[in-house]
Order: sequence, then structure tokens, then C-alpha cells
Amino acid sequence: MPEHMEDDDIDILDERRTRISDVLKEQGDSVLYVYDLGDDWRHEVVLEKILPPPATTVRRVCLSGERHCPPENVGGTSGYEEFLEVIFNPRHEEYEHNVRRAGGPVGLDPLGGKVPACGVRC
Repeated sequence: MPEHMEDDDIDILDERRTRISDVLKEQGDSVLYVYDLGDDWRHEVVLEKILPPPATTVRRVCLSGERHCPPENVGGTSGYEEFLEVIFNPRHEEYEHNVRRAGGPVGLDPLGGKVPACGVRC
């Protein structure tokens, strides 16, 4: 565990062995999810609503979200902020590098808007 997290008063769970339903049980429950301990991406996941189960089994889908995820190893939140500044400025000297990092112009949609209900972009 990184030193900067050792003093945090949090329980660390292995997400590979933990079901989200064992952690988030009631509406309003939340969890802090840290992705990439090196860059320290922190996400608060909140259980907003519990729906009754459907009559038939359906595949889970992401219903909403904002923006695409940042490219791997972009350098945490400060690196992502810099990345966003560069890709919105085609004249920036790092523009081409960051477009390649994002997977080319097709994958370069950082604002992305809301994710469609089909969950395709999740």
C-alpha cells in the first residue's frame, strides 16, 4: 500500500474477491474505490437506487456517466487536467502525442456527454 494511504482510516478490500452487493447494501451507501494506486485515482461509488429484480435475467449495463476514462498512465488527476488542456488545443506542441495516447481522433472524445442507456461506452 502506498505510504500516503497508510494513515487513512479505511478498510482495504480486494475487489477481485468482494461482491459489490456485500459492500453497498442500502440506498445511500458509498465506497471509495482507488484505481491505480500509483496515480491515486479515487472514485466515490454511491448506491443511488435499488430496483426490483426483473422478471427475466438481464445483462448488467452502465446507465450513465460522464466523459471517457483517461488514457492509462496519464499521471493522475493533474496529468489528466494537462491532457485535457492539450487535446483541446491542436496548436499545442504535445497535441499529436496526446491524440496518439488517446487512441487517435476516433477515440478522442473526452467530453463524451452522457453514456447512452445501452451502456455501449461503459
